[in-house]
Amino acid sequence: MMDAHTINQETGAGFRELIENLHEQIEADREREAVLLRLLEQVVLHLSGTGRTRVASAQRPPGEPSPLHSPIFAVLLQHPAGCTPAQIQDALGTDRPLADLLRGLWRRGRLARVGPGRYALPGHSETGHPVKEMSDGQTASQ
Repeated sequence: MMDAHTINQETGAGFRELIENLHEQIEADREREAVLLRLLEQVVLHLSGTGRTRVASAQRPPGEPSPLHSPIFAVLLQHPAGCTPAQIQDALGTDRPLADLLRGLWRRGRLARVGPGRYALPGHSETGHPVKEMSDGQTASQ
């Protein structure tokens, strides 16, 4: 433990000046942080208005479908022979790449693959006719 004499020597003018400088730097850092937070809020608001942010989807509870699922199903209902991701993007009027989303729907059994890079609603073949399950797990057009 330090005695009063040592504390007085170490807390001289130089030490006090150092502490004042550190307080000034801390205050400047806090002001800079506040400015950066305001800028970040503006960027998020701007991006959410353009539809280019994933903030809304990040807030969606796990397992809740994407707002794009229903429109995708509606497009595929109109095209029973199936569509490519690019065709679905065009039909929806979106620039968002849909390949990963469609692949996920396929993995979960919500879509069927009816050819290379083509998706359709389950139960339809590339001809647009309903698909009949065969006993060995294969499918055949009815």
